Amino acid sequence: MTAASTGHGVIVRVTGCADASPIREALGALLAAYPPAFVSPLSRTLVCDAEGVAQVLDAVSGEAVWGRGQPIPEREALTGQEPPAPPPVREPTPPLEPQLLQQLRAALEGRLRPSYVPRVAAPTGDAGCSKVGGLALLAPGEAWPTCPNCAAPLPLALQLARETCPEPVQARFPAGARHLQLFYCSSSDCGADDAWEPFGTNRVLRFLSESLPASEVPECPEPPEPADLVGWDEQITTLHSEDVRDLSDELQIAREQLLLTRARGLRGRRGSLRQPQPRDPAAGLAPPGPVGAEWPSCPQCEARMELQAQVGADDGPLRMLFAADGTGHVTQCPTHLDVLAFGWACG
Repeated sequence: MTAASTGHGVIVRVTGCADASPIREALGALLAAYPPAFVSPLSRTLVCDAEGVAQVLDAVSGEAVWGRGQPIPEREALTGQEPPAPPPVREPTPPLEPQLLQQLRAALEGRLRPSYVPRVAAPTGDAGCSKVGGLALLAPGEAWPTCPNCAAPLPLALQLARETCPEPVQARFPAGARHLQLFYCSSSDCGADDAWEPFGTNRVLRFLSESLPASEVPECPEPPEPADLVGWDEQITTLHSEDVRDLSDELQIAREQLLLTRARGLRGRRGSLRQPQPRDPAAGLAPPGPVGAEWPSCPQCEARMELQAQVGADDGPLRMLFAADGTGHVTQCPTHLDVLAFGWACG
């Protein structure tokens, strides 16, 4: 018998057996531990044969909900899940009072900052350029980094060359550093306990000074699609909620109302707001912009670390490496510039 966790349930495969009882026995401890006040996350068991689904069983009681040849029941009975509630009816958002809007503008103007979205092109094979995936630079005499948990080669997720970055990004490089690199484990069998932690062991995140091109790219389990970053488009980034916590309650409500009004007005208008979109060549990477960022603390001084680069995986060249789910954030201590972290926000 083999089993796999999908993040939304458990798939169990019993070879050569059309009886659901071994499956129920395998899941018994999990189902028994689940709080009885909640609907079971594994509400149904599917019994399949060479022709497809033969039976649908209640995962807790084992009673048959449906069998081949019977009429298909209602959705609620077949899935064991209640239908989703209809979305609430939204009332029109009233406009902000001019005086309140002026106060909000005065409070936010000094905090807005530029971010830079890369222009992505086909890889040229240059190991020293800004890029995602492909051939990387290494320290002299260094072998290609491998994961300390599973020993698999670490694919290059991101490499930023200081000399080709926008000036505000260059200023965040420590003296003598020429490249910023993120190698990230792509093996589904890695099993690192700290994979989601900002200082996890399943990656190499560093600034690199002296370097030489690697001789070749090793074979990695799920490497990203190589691409060069050939330029940067500047855009003004809206502030993350963590950056405006000192605003008064009145201004916080006004800000949320303004963002909601703007989002509704821009819905369906592609190009009205400069953000990476599917099929947009910039999709997949947007350094640095505070969109859903994670904020770890520096292990040396406990200061809140600042965003250096944002890596998106829903679309773009990194979708394979990060399973096309979520956004990663390279953060940096504002004082100890060589202290870097990488946090991940799924979904």
